[in-house]
Amino acid sequence: MRFEDNTRNALTALQYESGKPLDIDSLKKVLDSYNITDIDYNDITIYKSSGENIDSPIGNESGFDSAAIHHYNEEKDINDV
Repeated sequence: MRFEDNTRNALTALQYESGKPLDIDSLKKVLDSYNITDIDYNDITIYKSSGENIDSPIGNESGFDSAAIHHYNEEKDINDV
């Protein structure tokens, strides 16, 4: 399952408008609001520029702050960022 543009936009707005780091609970709230309930959250990894789930933090010097949501399930042929 791929996220539609309106869902992607809501997730982007969540991070930038709230000023809070994206986490799995915030992600669930957005997806629930779009009636997306068939996701196994064990298939979701949130990669953060702060260093969470990546080899080293980026943006510490520049102030860059972002996150990527990776939805991956090999059996279901899902690989969406």
